[in-house]
Amino acid sequence: MSPGATRDDVYAHWRFVDTLFGEALDVEPDERAAFLERACRGDTGLRHEVEGLLAAHVAAEHFLDEPTDWFEVPPLPEPSVGEQAGTASREGQRIGTYRLVERLGEGGMGTVWLAERADGQFEQRVALKLVRAGLDSVGLRRRFRRERQILARLNHPHIARLLDGGVVTGPTGDEQPYLVMEFVDGEPITAYCDRRRLLTEARLGLFCQVAEAVQYAHHNLVIHRDLKPGNILVTEDTDGRPQVKLLDFGIARLLEDEGTDEVGARTLLNDLTPAYAAPEQVRGGPITMATDVYALGVILYELLTGRRPYTFTRYTPAEVERVVSEVEPERPSDAVVRPSGLWPNGDMDVVDASEPRTPGVGSSTVAANRGGLRRRLRGDLDAIVLRALRKEPAARYATADALLEDIRRHLAGLPVTARPATQAYRLGRFVRRHRWGVAATTAFVVLLLGATTMTAVQSGRVATERDRARLEADKATRVTDFLLSLFEANDPAVARGDTLTAGALMERGLREADALRQQPDVQARMLEVIGRTYRRMGRSDLAEAPLERALALRRQLHPQPHPDLARSLFWAAVVSGDLDDFGRAEELFKEALAMQRGLYGETHPELVATLYNLGGVLHFQGRQAETDTLFQEAFQIFRRIPDASDPETMRTLVDMARYLYYSQALDDAEILYRSVLQKQEAYYGEVHPAPATTRLELARVLSSTHRYRESERMYREGLAVATSQLGERHHVVQVGRRDLAMTLYQLGRYTEAELLLQQVLEEGPDQSAIMRANVLLDLGLVLMEQGRLDAAEPYVRENVRLQEEALGAGSTLAGEGLRALGRLERLRGNYDMATAHLARARAIFGAALRTDHPWQAKVLLELAYVKVATGAFTEAELLLRETLAIQGHNPYVNPFQHAEALRLLGVTLTHLGRYDEAEPLLRASLRTAEAWERPDLAVQAREALHALPEAQRQPSR
Repeated sequence: MSPGATRDDVYAHWRFVDTLFGEALDVEPDERAAFLERACRGDTGLRHEVEGLLAAHVAAEHFLDEPTDWFEVPPLPEPSVGEQAGTASREGQRIGTYRLVERLGEGGMGTVWLAERADGQFEQRVALKLVRAGLDSVGLRRRFRRERQILARLNHPHIARLLDGGVVTGPTGDEQPYLVMEFVDGEPITAYCDRRRLLTEARLGLFCQVAEAVQYAHHNLVIHRDLKPGNILVTEDTDGRPQVKLLDFGIARLLEDEGTDEVGARTLLNDLTPAYAAPEQVRGGPITMATDVYALGVILYELLTGRRPYTFTRYTPAEVERVVSEVEPERPSDAVVRPSGLWPNGDMDVVDASEPRTPGVGSSTVAANRGGLRRRLRGDLDAIVLRALRKEPAARYATADALLEDIRRHLAGLPVTARPATQAYRLGRFVRRHRWGVAATTAFVVLLLGATTMTAVQSGRVATERDRARLEADKATRVTDFLLSLFEANDPAVARGDTLTAGALMERGLREADALRQQPDVQARMLEVIGRTYRRMGRSDLAEAPLERALALRRQLHPQPHPDLARSLFWAAVVSGDLDDFGRAEELFKEALAMQRGLYGETHPELVATLYNLGGVLHFQGRQAETDTLFQEAFQIFRRIPDASDPETMRTLVDMARYLYYSQALDDAEILYRSVLQKQEAYYGEVHPAPATTRLELARVLSSTHRYRESERMYREGLAVATSQLGERHHVVQVGRRDLAMTLYQLGRYTEAELLLQQVLEEGPDQSAIMRANVLLDLGLVLMEQGRLDAAEPYVRENVRLQEEALGAGSTLAGEGLRALGRLERLRGNYDMATAHLARARAIFGAALRTDHPWQAKVLLELAYVKVATGAFTEAELLLRETLAIQGHNPYVNPFQHAEALRLLGVTLTHLGRYDEAEPLLRASLRTAEAWERPDLAVQAREALHALPEAQRQPSR
C-alpha cells in the first residue's frame, strides 16, 4: 500500500487479499502457484501477502471458518504475540469434558480445535470452537451465543451437530465461550466430486443431500446465508457411500428474528462470500429462504460445469453488486463448451481461468467429452439451475424443497416445473421414461384388438376352427401375462403432468375384457391381471370388483379344486384384507389354503404366502396365538423350499423376512432381507418397485434395532425409487413415509416427522381405516413430544375411535391408542383420567400379548410416571422394576425408553431417601442418553443427579 492510502483504500486492499486467499484455498495445492501468477498479475507484494496467509493455514482450513468481510466494517483486533503464544500453549488443555488436541483453523470469530473426550465416559473426537479474546468490542460474543442457539435446534444427518457448549477462562483471564460440535473429517463437495471424477447423476445425488439439509433448516426457521463448497464437506460411511455435512451456521439468521439485533443487522451486509451471494445480499435487501436457494443454484452450477456463473475483475462493493445484480449467467450447457478465460460479460476469468472441472472426466479429456456433457445439461438442468439463479427472489424456487423436488423429478424422468408444461414436453418425458413400456403397450393394444376381432369371427365356426381358437386364447393369455410384467416393471401411477396413465390403460382393459365373454377363462385371467395391477397402483378399492368377477368366473369354470381357482381365492382375500374386511378375508384365505394343500401337498411356495397372509389377518384381529402358529408353519415349509431367484420365490423370501420381523427375530429378518434385496437388484435392477419395497422393509428392521441413521438413509433410498415408479399416493410410498417419520421421531427430529405424517394424511385419502388410524396416532405422539397437547388430542382420540370401530374395543392397536391417550392426560396433569386410560390399555395387553412384550413395558412406564407425579413412590418403584425386567428380556429394547425407566427409578429412590441405589441408576441413564446422542434425556439425567444430596454425588466421570 502507498503511504498516502486512505482508510477505505486499506479496507479494500485487505478485503481483496482475503478474497484471493479464500479463492486460493479452493485450488489444488499443486496448482496454486499458477493461479496466483494469473490472479496477482505481477504484483509481487500482493502475491507475498496471499502466500503468507496460505503458509499459516492448516490442513483443515475450511472447517467452521468465517466468510470474507468485504464491505466497510471495523477491523478485528489482531491477537498480540502473547495471545498467539497462549493459543499455541493450549494444546492439551482441558475445556469442560474435552481435551484440545490440535488446532484446525482460525476464523474471524475464533479458533477451531480438534478435541477429544477427556472424562473417560466414551471415546469421541469433536471440533471445539473457542471465541477469540478481545472481540467483545464488536459484539461477536453475542453472535457466538446466537450460533449456539441456532445449532442447538438443528438435528439432521447432513448438518454438523452441536454437542455441547459453555464458558472457559481464557489465557488472559477473560471468560471465553466455546462450542463443541461434531468433527467432520471431509473435503469440500466440489473437490470431492472432482477428485473422484463423479458423473452428473452422482453429483446430483450429493446435491440432493445438501438441499435436504437446507430445507430442514428452513423448516426450523433458520437461513444459513453463507452456503458455499467450503461449508459443505463430504465424508464416507463404513460402506464407502458419500455423506454430506453442512457446516457453519455462524452468520445464520432466524426467520422469526425481526432484525433488531445489532449483530444480526451487521452480519446482513458484512458477512457473506461474494461468489455465492444473492443480489439482495449485495444490495443490503431482506434475506429470505430464496437467498439460500440462490446460493444452492451457484453451487449446483459449479458442480455441473466446473466453474461459477460469474467472476469479478475487482473485489469492490460496486463491482460485486454490478455483476451479481445485472449480469445474467449463461446456460450451464453453454458454459461447459466455452473456452476458458472469457466470460459472457467480456471480463477475463482472473479468478479461475484454468480448464473447467468437467464432471466425470480429467483435464486431458475435457474436449472430447464436452459435447456429451452439453447434451446431458441441456434442457431440464439448464432450466433448473437458471431458475434458482433468478435475480428477483420471487422468481426463484420458493423453497429448497421445491428445487430438490425438481432435481428428483429430473432424475426420475418426470417433467420439471422449471420448464413450460407443454403437451410435447410432457409426452416426451413420458416416452423417455417408458420407451419400452410405451412400445409394449402399443403392441398390447394391437394384439388384444386382434384377439378380440378373431374371437368374434370364430364364434360362428367353433366346430371347424377349434384348434385356431385355442391358439388365439393361448395368445391372449400370454398377452395378459405380458401386461402384468409390463406394469410390474414400469411406473403404474398417475404421474403428475403426464398425459398417458396406467389408470387409463386399466379402464381400456376392462372394456376389452367385456368383449371376451366367449372365452371366460381368458376373461377371468384378464380381470385378475387388472385387479392385481390396480392393487399395485395402491387402489385396492378399484381392484376389488375385477378380482371378485374373476373369482366368480373361476368358480363356474372349475367346480372342483383347481390352481386357477385357488389363485383367485387368494387375491380376492388379499384385497378384502386391504379394505379391512377381515371376516371375508379370513374365509377366502382358509378356502384357498385347504385347496392348495390338496393340490400341492405341504411344501409349495403358494402355501407359504397364504399362511403368512392369513396370519396377518388374524394378527389384526388380536388373535396372536393363532397368528404365531400359522407363521411357524409357513416358516417350516419355507425352509424346505430350495433357494431360487425367480420372482415368485423372491416374493416368498420377502414374506418370510416379514414373518421373522413380526416374530421379533430381527437379526434373522435382516439377513434374509439383505439376501433377497441382492437377488432382486440382480434380477430387476435397482430402479424397480420390488427392490425398492424390500429396501423399505429392511429399513424398518434397522429402525427396530435402533440403527436410526442407517435406517433413515435406506428409507430415503427406497422412497426415491418407489415414488418415481409407483407414484406419490401408492400405499407402499405412504407406509414408507410413515415409517420414516417414526424413525425421525426416535431421533428427536419432530418437525420433520410431523411434516411427513401430515403429507401421508393429505395424500392418502384412499387409505384403509387402520392405516389412517396408525398415522393419526403417530402424529399425536409427535405433537406431544413438542408440548402441543391440545393439537395432539383430536388425532389420538380419532385413532382410538377408528381402531375400536375396525377391530373391536379389545384389540391391541386400540390398547396402544389408549396408552397414548393416558400419556396425553398425564402430561396435562389429569392423573385420574390418565390412570383410567392406562388401566384399560394394560388390561388389553395383559389379555392379548405375552408378558414380556415391549408394549407391556411402555404402559407400565406411563403408569409409573403417574405414581411419581402423585407421590405414590412405593407403587412407582414396583412398576418400574417390572418395566426394567421386561426390557431386560428384550434384546432390542428401545434405548430411549430404557434411559427413561432408569432415570425415573433413580428419581423414585431419591424421593424414598435411598440415595446409594439411586445414583448408579441415574448415571446409567446418563450414559445411555449420551451414547445414543439424546441431549434432552441427558439433561434430565444430569438434573436428577444434581438433586442428590452433595455427600451422595460421585465426581463426574
